[in-house]
Amino acid sequence: ERAGEHLGRPFRGTVFWCQGADVPGRFGRLGAGISGAALHEGYYLDIGQIAAEQRGWIALAERFVEAPERAVALSVGRAPLDPSRRTEVSPALGAGDRMRLAVLESLAGIEEPGTGRIEPDFALDHLTHVVATHEEGHLCDRAGWYPLSVSRVMSLISFAGAHGFSGQRIARALEERAQLIAVAACRDPRVPIVDLLDAAEEGGASVTPHGAAYRRVLARLVERLEKEYLAGEWDGADLQPDGRWIDQLHRLDPEALRGLAIREARARGLARN
Repeated sequence: ERAGEHLGRPFRGTVFWCQGADVPGRFGRLGAGISGAALHEGYYLDIGQIAAEQRGWIALAERFVEAPERAVALSVGRAPLDPSRRTEVSPALGAGDRMRLAVLESLAGIEEPGTGRIEPDFALDHLTHVVATHEEGHLCDRAGWYPLSVSRVMSLISFAGAHGFSGQRIARALEERAQLIAVAACRDPRVPIVDLLDAAEEGGASVTPHGAAYRRVLARLVERLEKEYLAGEWDGADLQPDGRWIDQLHRLDPEALRGLAIREARARGLARN
């Protein structure tokens, strides 16, 4: 049993930790790797699937242990571009791996990007924490809508109507909300942002609602960054206005990225504090 709150919205539910599913769900049968899923009164984490993602992080760390190669990888995206392209989110051009490298450097205590050695390791806990926070985001929605009452039924109808009563659009909206909570509430917001950048790398294509949902969350965050930048609210940040924002996200302080996500969550009614 687990209970808490994210951005002032409470959640409660039973958590199941497992390693593999004897009977894969619909998306699993279509080939998707499902790391976790919210159930009616809780959620489960599939440690086997999360460990597969962990191996990808470790392989990247092993490839870029030494500083020179990493410095070249992290410098990508510095070439001047047409400013009208600043808010592009596709193609991502390796932005997810650059963000991974930035996280790995932080874990190694490296303050100057592209210097020193990183450890060819990445603790599983960094990923289980993200998946758990995402699923708890779903439980925050559940706590706001259940148990049913007249006002909550009207709220549910309003939410469904805003998405055309389309099951596919509703599913995507729910995944957007949960991942935005994950970015805003995780210990290091850069880890769930990697999921957004990977979705952009794949063009949002996925058999699950997550791909399109994550790409849309990224687009919203980039659009908010653009508006705030034009308003002069990012002065002093290591941003180059003649480049795309997604190519530079790995250079931003994690708390600056968290603040961006919190402001977006607040604008969408997902924050009460």
